Amino acid sequence: MRIYLDTCAWKRPYDEPSSERVVLEGLAVAAVLRRCQIGVLEVVSSAALQAENSRNPDPTRRAEVAAMLARLPTSVPLTKSMTTRARELVSLGLRPLDALHTASAEAAGCTYLVTTDDRMLRRLRANVAALHLSPIDPLGLVRVLEGLEE
Repeated sequence: MRIYLDTCAWKRPYDEPSSERVVLEGLAVAAVLRRCQIGVLEVVSSAALQAENSRNPDPTRRAEVAAMLARLPTSVPLTKSMTTRARELVSLGLRPLDALHTASAEAAGCTYLVTTDDRMLRRLRANVAALHLSPIDPLGLVRVLEGLEE
Protein backbone atom coordinates (compact mmCIF):
# COMPACT_ATOMS: atom_id res chain seq x y z
CA MET A 1 0.00 0.00 0.00
CA ARG A 2 1.32 3.44 -0.92
CA ILE A 3 0.75 6.37 1.40
CA TYR A 4 1.68 10.03 1.40
CA LEU A 5 2.46 12.01 4.54
CA ASP A 6 2.18 15.76 4.12
CA THR A 7 4.77 18.02 5.73
CA CYS A 8 2.92 18.52 9.00
CA ALA A 9 2.70 14.74 9.44
CA TRP A 10 6.45 14.38 8.81
CA LYS A 11 7.12 17.04 11.43
CA ARG A 12 4.72 15.73 14.07
CA PRO A 13 7.27 13.48 15.86
CA TYR A 14 9.45 16.58 16.37
CA ASP A 15 6.69 18.80 17.79
CA GLU A 16 6.71 19.88 21.41
CA PRO A 17 4.56 17.34 23.30
CA SER A 18 2.08 20.03 24.33
CA SER A 19 -0.99 17.78 24.32
CA GLU A 20 -1.93 14.12 24.32
CA ARG A 21 -2.99 14.48 20.69
CA VAL A 22 0.47 15.66 19.63
CA VAL A 23 2.15 12.82 21.53
CA LEU A 24 -0.20 10.17 20.10
CA GLU A 25 0.06 11.48 16.54
CA GLY A 26 3.86 11.54 16.84
CA LEU A 27 3.84 7.91 17.94
CA ALA A 28 1.43 7.03 15.12
CA VAL A 29 3.71 8.62 12.50
CA ALA A 30 6.66 6.71 13.96
CA ALA A 31 4.65 3.46 13.74
CA VAL A 32 3.80 4.18 10.10
CA LEU A 33 7.47 4.84 9.28
CA ARG A 34 8.48 1.59 11.00
CA ARG A 35 6.06 -0.27 8.74
CA CYS A 36 7.71 1.43 5.79
CA GLN A 37 11.15 0.27 6.96
CA ILE A 38 10.03 -3.36 7.11
CA GLY A 39 8.30 -3.18 3.73
CA VAL A 40 4.67 -3.32 4.83
CA LEU A 41 3.97 0.18 3.48
CA GLU A 42 5.49 2.38 0.83
CA VAL A 43 5.72 6.02 1.81
CA VAL A 44 6.10 8.40 -1.13
CA SER A 45 8.05 11.65 -1.29
CA SER A 46 7.43 14.54 -3.67
CA ALA A 47 8.89 17.76 -5.00
CA ALA A 48 6.24 19.59 -2.94
CA LEU A 49 7.43 17.92 0.29
CA GLN A 50 11.06 18.66 -0.46
CA ALA A 51 10.36 22.29 -1.32
CA GLU A 52 8.21 22.90 1.76
CA ASN A 53 10.72 21.19 4.04
CA SER A 54 13.56 23.30 2.62
CA ARG A 55 11.80 26.38 4.03
CA ASN A 56 11.72 24.97 7.58
CA PRO A 57 13.45 27.55 9.82
CA ASP A 58 14.69 24.85 12.24
CA PRO A 59 17.91 23.52 10.66
CA THR A 60 17.94 20.29 12.68
CA ARG A 61 14.34 19.41 11.87
CA ARG A 62 14.86 20.43 8.23
CA ALA A 63 17.93 18.17 7.91
CA GLU A 64 16.32 15.17 9.63
CA VAL A 65 13.17 15.29 7.52
CA ALA A 66 15.24 15.85 4.33
CA ALA A 67 17.34 12.77 5.16
CA MET A 68 14.21 10.64 5.67
CA LEU A 69 12.65 11.91 2.42
CA ALA A 70 15.88 11.16 0.54
CA ARG A 71 15.78 7.51 1.68
CA LEU A 72 12.31 6.91 0.25
CA PRO A 73 12.39 4.83 -2.95
CA THR A 74 9.67 6.84 -4.72
CA SER A 75 9.62 10.60 -5.21
CA VAL A 76 7.05 12.27 -7.42
CA PRO A 77 8.39 15.16 -9.53
CA LEU A 78 6.16 18.14 -10.17
CA THR A 79 4.45 17.91 -13.56
CA LYS A 80 2.14 20.15 -15.53
CA SER A 81 -0.78 17.77 -15.00
CA MET A 82 -0.19 17.91 -11.24
CA THR A 83 -0.26 21.71 -11.23
CA THR A 84 -3.48 21.58 -13.25
CA ARG A 85 -4.96 19.13 -10.72
CA ALA A 86 -3.75 21.32 -7.85
CA ARG A 87 -5.64 24.28 -9.35
CA GLU A 88 -8.79 22.14 -9.43
CA LEU A 89 -8.25 21.25 -5.77
CA VAL A 90 -7.74 24.91 -4.82
CA SER A 91 -11.17 25.59 -6.33
CA LEU A 92 -12.53 23.09 -3.78
CA GLY A 93 -11.15 25.20 -0.93
CA LEU A 94 -7.68 23.75 -0.38
CA ARG A 95 -4.70 26.02 0.16
CA PRO A 96 -2.26 25.92 -2.79
CA LEU A 97 0.44 23.88 -1.03
CA ASP A 98 -2.14 21.46 0.39
CA ALA A 99 -3.50 21.07 -3.13
CA LEU A 100 0.00 20.27 -4.43
CA HIS A 101 0.46 17.62 -1.75
CA THR A 102 -2.89 16.09 -2.67
CA ALA A 103 -2.12 16.17 -6.40
CA SER A 104 1.27 14.59 -5.71
CA ALA A 105 -0.29 11.80 -3.65
CA GLU A 106 -2.89 11.14 -6.33
CA ALA A 107 -0.24 11.11 -9.09
CA ALA A 108 1.76 8.54 -7.11
CA GLY A 109 -1.29 6.29 -6.77
CA CYS A 110 -1.43 6.57 -2.99
CA THR A 111 -4.31 4.99 -1.11
CA TYR A 112 -4.09 7.47 1.78
CA LEU A 113 -2.95 11.03 2.29
CA VAL A 114 -1.96 11.43 5.94
CA THR A 115 -2.13 14.84 7.59
CA THR A 116 -2.36 16.36 11.06
CA ASP A 117 -3.72 19.60 9.58
CA ASP A 118 -7.34 19.77 10.76
CA ARG A 119 -8.34 22.39 8.19
CA MET A 120 -6.88 20.40 5.31
CA LEU A 121 -8.46 17.19 6.57
CA ARG A 122 -11.90 18.84 6.82
CA ARG A 123 -11.63 20.24 3.28
CA LEU A 124 -10.47 16.93 1.85
CA ARG A 125 -13.19 14.96 3.62
CA ALA A 126 -15.84 17.43 2.46
CA ASN A 127 -14.73 16.79 -1.13
CA VAL A 128 -13.81 13.10 -0.89
CA ALA A 129 -15.96 12.21 -3.91
CA ALA A 130 -13.67 14.39 -6.06
CA LEU A 131 -10.50 12.69 -4.79
CA HIS A 132 -8.59 9.62 -5.95
CA LEU A 133 -7.43 8.75 -2.42
CA SER A 134 -8.64 8.77 1.17
CA PRO A 135 -7.63 11.57 3.54
CA ILE A 136 -6.76 10.40 7.05
CA ASP A 137 -4.96 11.46 10.22
CA PRO A 138 -2.05 9.38 11.58
CA LEU A 139 -4.10 7.74 14.35
CA GLY A 140 -6.81 6.81 11.86
CA LEU A 141 -4.23 5.19 9.60
CA VAL A 142 -2.82 3.14 12.47
CA ARG A 143 -6.35 1.97 13.28
CA VAL A 144 -6.85 0.96 9.64
CA LEU A 145 -3.52 -0.87 9.58
CA GLU A 146 -4.40 -2.70 12.78
CA GLY A 147 -7.73 -3.74 11.28
CA LEU A 148 -9.75 -1.70 13.74
CA GLU A 149 -11.44 0.42 11.05
CA GLU A 150 -12.22 0.02 7.39
